[in-house]
Amino acid sequence: MRRGTSSPLIGVSVSYLSALIEPSVFVVVWGLPAIDDIDAILKECRAHQQTIGRDLCYLGIVQEHSPPPDEDTRGAMTANFAEMARVCSSINLVFRGGIGVELTGIRSDLASTFLVGNPRMGIHTDIEVALREAGFDGDEFAHLRARVLKTVQTLGRRPLA
Repeated sequence: MRRGTSSPLIGVSVSYLSALIEPSVFVVVWGLPAIDDIDAILKECRAHQQTIGRDLCYLGIVQEHSPPPDEDTRGAMTANFAEMARVCSSINLVFRGGIGVELTGIRSDLASTFLVGNPRMGIHTDIEVALREAGFDGDEFAHLRARVLKTVQTLGRRPLA
């Protein structure tokens, strides 16, 4: 598990937490993304992909009431997207608790930037839908669903920025 380090209270409050779930699901639970986190996540993805020898399924979880990233951070996300797509077979964002007013604009930005012409990217409000969209089904889906939900619950209990 990795902790983002953009917060001045490192170890108490962090911007994201991440975990790799076998076989290849990389879960990132976001607090408040910071520009330095975007490169850190990409480095983590590359390292995991090289270690396991296959592309990852990136599952970014945006917790309910998470503030949207600032403009510079969104720009870094856009700039790194092509490289993320090289190491991830799918990139899925899940907005837990739905998409509130504060995230509607961000969702629109993400959709216009990433979704158009890119079938490997998805924006969802449900983890199960995201896993199915990523191509998991049958026994593998049931196993991964349980592990992802447990991981998200565990990571989500930790303080995030």
